[in-house]
Amino acid sequence: MKLLVFGDTHGSSKAMKSIREKAKNADLLLCIGDVTVFEQNFRSIMKQLDKLGKKMLMIHGNHEGESSMRKQCEMTKNVKFLHERMVEEEGYVIAGFGGGGFSLTDSEMKSFFLSLKKKIDDKPLIIMTHAPPYKTTLDDVHGSSCGCKTVRQVTEKLKPIYTFAGHLHENFGKRDQIGKSKLLNPGPFGMIITFPKV
Repeated sequence: MKLLVFGDTHGSSKAMKSIREKAKNADLLLCIGDVTVFEQNFRSIMKQLDKLGKKMLMIHGNHEGESSMRKQCEMTKNVKFLHERMVEEEGYVIAGFGGGGFSLTDSEMKSFFLSLKKKIDDKPLIIMTHAPPYKTTLDDVHGSSCGCKTVRQVTEKLKPIYTFAGHLHENFGKRDQIGKSKLLNPGPFGMIITFPKV
């Protein structure tokens, strides 16, 4: 399974062009939020993403509200809102929690992810958040950590194969690891990750 993962496009036509090209070689698209600049041109952007013609799982960033993102996704054919939800794709469980980016902790996020433990049933897990995990290369801004401790905690406890997170533009394309869990900020131009058959 080939996943195209991206986020923080903020309405950029250059980023959209890159996503459009890469989507041709992907089986599934994951978007970790901030597709707009405070919801400007929201409908137009969502139409463009829908026209890619590929199934997309999306969470909102800090530039979109939860309810408005849910509504926009419901108006599309191919984009599914994954905030506080999990789905299974080709044997992998993909779970998402959107919004945030500025909080050190998030009790709702913690409750949601930890509630998955019994439901996952040892299937490989992929986590999508907008906020980056604390004390990693994904949350490093000029030597200071400004990510989310909750993202780190759930990654440590659930041991996903991947945690995808964005928000901090300084760290586009950066990778790290927590235990065996790989971390990635895919950036606005997107990155394709290939997952073996389960």
